[in-house]
Amino acid sequence: MVATKYLLIIAIVLCIFTIMAESYPELEKRGKKKKHSKKRPGKKRPGKHSGGKSHKNNNKNNKNDDDKDSSLAGMLVADVSNAVNHVTGGFFKGFATFFHPVTEGGKYGACHGIVESDKSRIVALSTDLYGDTSKNSRWCGRKVFIQTEDGKKTTAKITDACPTYSLDLTPAVYDRIAKKETGIVPIKWCACGTEGCNDDECT
Repeated sequence: MVATKYLLIIAIVLCIFTIMAESYPELEKRGKKKKHSKKRPGKKRPGKHSGGKSHKNNNKNNKNDDDKDSSLAGMLVADVSNAVNHVTGGFFKGFATFFHPVTEGGKYGACHGIVESDKSRIVALSTDLYGDTSKNSRWCGRKVFIQTEDGKKTTAKITDACPTYSLDLTPAVYDRIAKKETGIVPIKWCACGTEGCNDDECT
């Protein structure tokens, strides 16, 4: 009886070892699969919200665009500034006439607050240059140098606007360059203090 029990126990143990030996390769495979399925930490792929390389490139592109916009704005400001200097600087060629402020347009000029009379050393500037006559022009108050073809010259201040010719002078200014019977006088003129307009009369 005892011998039979021992033989039975040995048989059971052998069966268990046999089963374990047969199932070991399958368990080993499962273990490897499980090991490989774990996510490994690594770098994120660059994307819209990853903060990766492509996002940095976008920042660089935006910065370049801003630099281009700033450069363009600077060029536009320079062009406008040059255009203004071109308009106000140098000599203009045209014609001068005379007018009586009080009876021809009223004693107040287009430049607000200036009272005019025949004795005032002022001129009216053509509306082409003056601009909007409902407000003060950038020309208002500018001293101008005027010279005729025969060399007569004078100065006056812009306080008004006129629809025709280059400059419309008061008698006080016109009498210095021509006789009234002359009427329309060919002239050249410039704004004192601008490039090329430095005649002694401007001082």
